[in-house]
Amino acid sequence: MKGRLFEPGEIADFGAASVASRALSLGYLWDNVRVAGGAYGGGCALNPTSGGFAFSSYRDPNLQATLDIYAAAADALSESDISAEALEQAIVGMVGDLDKPLTPDQKGQRALNWHLTGVTTAMRQEFRDQVPLIRLSSP
Repeated sequence: MKGRLFEPGEIADFGAASVASRALSLGYLWDNVRVAGGAYGGGCALNPTSGGFAFSSYRDPNLQATLDIYAAAADALSESDISAEALEQAIVGMVGDLDKPLTPDQKGQRALNWHLTGVTTAMRQEFRDQVPLIRLSSP
């Protein structure tokens, strides 16, 4: 299932939306599509360049149930009470994806993609600045 979360050119908080996407994948979708539904995997992803948002599942024996789960995802995210630990895990994981080590060919592919899509250093920094910061109190 795929759709546009933001329109091209729309001012959007892609950093926070990416964290929410990761939290949704690791929580609600994992519990409902993978654990309860029996799929081998599943999740969702946001493309900050296009504004596209896609759900996915892998080797899913319950497709209609999974589509119903996807349809309820926005409500589940807005109604859930995400713990500070789960939020921190989503933030760290998302930033880790941004900063993961790349091979030379991966660096070249990423640079080409940025060039072709018009993504600038300033745009990448703005995305990073949109990532919500949380402060967990020390025990």
